[in-house]
Amino acid sequence: MKSRIIHLAVMALTLGLICTACDRQPRKTAELQRINDSMEHPHNYADTFNADRQKWEEYKIEARARLKNNEDSLKALNQRIATASEKMKITYNQKMTALQARNAELRDRLEGYKEEGRENWERFKVGFSNDLDTVSQNMRLFFADDKHK
Repeated sequence: MKSRIIHLAVMALTLGLICTACDRQPRKTAELQRINDSMEHPHNYADTFNADRQKWEEYKIEARARLKNNEDSLKALNQRIATASEKMKITYNQKMTALQARNAELRDRLEGYKEEGRENWERFKVGFSNDLDTVSQNMRLFFADDKHK
């Protein structure tokens, strides 16, 4: 029984090593191709770099506008909270504090991001956009939970 488990573990380990080794080759080949292209046509690389930088700047402007819109929405929600009952104000203030903290964290994350290549920027953009959408969605649903109570 022990030998079967050992054999299965060794086979699984071997299979895992083979799969990870096979996965790396296409990435290395694509990266080498990109480097070769940039060496053969350096102006294309510079053009791509400038285009990527421009897209990043445009995204930052758009993201800052969305963050500002969130801040304006939070101010409007604060005004609505002022008219709520004392019991609900406690709940609302807790939600509001969490939303304000999350929005401030997103602003710091955007301003603190250092460009580290196109792939990293794309990953950052997707994650940041998802987080920004989540905050916006939570603000839209701010009072929705209380209507069922």
